[in-house]
Order: sequence, then C-alpha cells, then structure tokens
Amino acid sequence: MKKSKVCVVIPVYKGKGIVDKCIDALLNQTYKPDKIICVDDASPDNSGEYIKEKFPFVEIIKNKINYGDSWCLCARH
Repeated sequence: MKKSKVCVVIPVYKGKGIVDKCIDALLNQTYKPDKIICVDDASPDNSGEYIKEKFPFVEIIKNKINYGDSWCLCARH
C-alpha cells in the first residue's frame, strides 16, 4: 500500500518565537510531512528569514504586504 503524500502549510505572522515549536512538532510525528510551506504574511519580526536559517528545507512564501488572517494562505505577491 502506498503512503499518501502530506504537505503542511503554516501561516506565519510575528511567529519568530513560536513557529520553530510547530515545525519541530511536525518533524517528531510518526508520519512526517513530505513538504512544509510557511506563508510569511509580511511579518515585521523577520519570521521568514528566521525559519529559512533554522529550517533550510522549509519552503517560504513571503507576502510583500500583510493581508491578515483570511488572506495569508493566498500568498499574494
């Protein structure tokens, strides 16, 4: 039986202090995701750069302006 592929999308805004706990929790699961994407909604705390430095395998999508909670997953550029 083939395993399903899992991609996790994490919306991030001012998440520099907590996003690493989320990613670590994903990596400690029995069934690990095949891909992790973080959508940085123009965080003023450089969350995207922090994630890229600590977790280089995580894909970062960075919005140029903040679209708020409902727009975060749209990753408008």
